[in-house]
Amino acid sequence: MFTSNRKARAAVLVGAALTVVGAAGVAGASIVAQPASSAPNAQVAGLINANGTIAHEKGVITITHPRTGVYCIRTEIPDVRRSIALVSSWHYGRIVSASTVPNPDCGSRIDTVRVAVTDHNRTTVNDSFTIAVP
Repeated sequence: MFTSNRKARAAVLVGAALTVVGAAGVAGASIVAQPASSAPNAQVAGLINANGTIAHEKGVITITHPRTGVYCIRTEIPDVRRSIALVSSWHYGRIVSASTVPNPDCGSRIDTVRVAVTDHNRTTVNDSFTIAVP
């Protein structure tokens, strides 16, 4: 019985060591610059930071941030008016909406998706979000 307990303790210690090494590997990977997003079936995909910078992207030309909570994502799609843009917030309590209809906030461009982020009171706020246009 003592031998089996020793084996069990050894297995737990090895498992814990592998977990620590794995966690260190994951933490180390987050420091390295991230490659472009891999979204083989999407025309546009991206992770957008609250300040309007791009964390990851595919098919995004530029992003402008004309005012609080409003982001204009210029895409490689010549005309997004017949596309569906899917957006989601990184944080609980945020409402993110996207429009592919040309809007003055975004220069009324037909290749640009307008994204608005609001809080639960419908006040526009700067926050990170994801976008995908299949």
